[in-house]
Amino acid sequence: GVVYATAGGTINGVPVFEWLDIKFAKEYVEYIQPVENQFVENDNMRLDLISTVSDDGFIVLDFELTMKDKNLIDEDGFDKGLPIEISFNDKLVDGRWTRLNTSYNTLIIDGKEIVKRGNSLQDIKTIIPGQKYEIYQLYFLTEEDLNNKENFTLTLKNPVIQSINDHAEYNEQNKVINGEFYIELSREKASQNTNIITSDNSALKYNRLEQKLDKVMVTPLQNIVKITTTLNNVTEDNWTDLSNKDFIENPEYRIYNNNNRING
Repeated sequence: GVVYATAGGTINGVPVFEWLDIKFAKEYVEYIQPVENQFVENDNMRLDLISTVSDDGFIVLDFELTMKDKNLIDEDGFDKGLPIEISFNDKLVDGRWTRLNTSYNTLIIDGKEIVKRGNSLQDIKTIIPGQKYEIYQLYFLTEEDLNNKENFTLTLKNPVIQSINDHAEYNEQNKVINGEFYIELSREKASQNTNIITSDNSALKYNRLEQKLDKVMVTPLQNIVKITTTLNNVTEDNWTDLSNKDFIENPEYRIYNNNNRING
């Protein structure tokens, strides 16, 4: 698998995934591409794509979710409509959604379906309690995902919205909005302003594990470290069964600068 570890500067007015200490440079606003007339809706809610940002390693999608039912605040002031997760390109199997509340995502890039693990982050902010919410969806994308293309399309179908008072697994308690987003993206501007530092391809090996630092990309928005991890003799249960004693967690990394201080 490939992991991107990120580190960047502090900003104001742009998405900050604080719980993972992922921040973006102040130049972020220069790369925002507004989007018009891309939305899906049903009788209960509407999801609009507001803008996109493409960097040389990730994309950020800014959505706005509007609830048409204005009575979602109960007598105790509790927001019953607060979304806690949204999945895209999800599939219903035996009454359960395969992507909701898991670390897997299904992306459709240039019409090709790709299943990825641990490559996304989602942050949801309340704009008006019970009525309107903002969702930042971040995806890390590799050269292999994009087939080395600067310009590509991302298709996101039938979002499934799980609110705070829903049980995660069952169809009737989650809200599906039928429709799709067809999103044209370009990382050309970011690529032109990215400095790439390659490594000597040396690898660290321990038992079944091998890790290699591929490159460091100093982009206008982030410093991105690409690390390739190879595991041998791995079964499907090692990745999917949380109760398996050999379950493999998503790897985490810390990035240190020349002063031996953690970036981020």
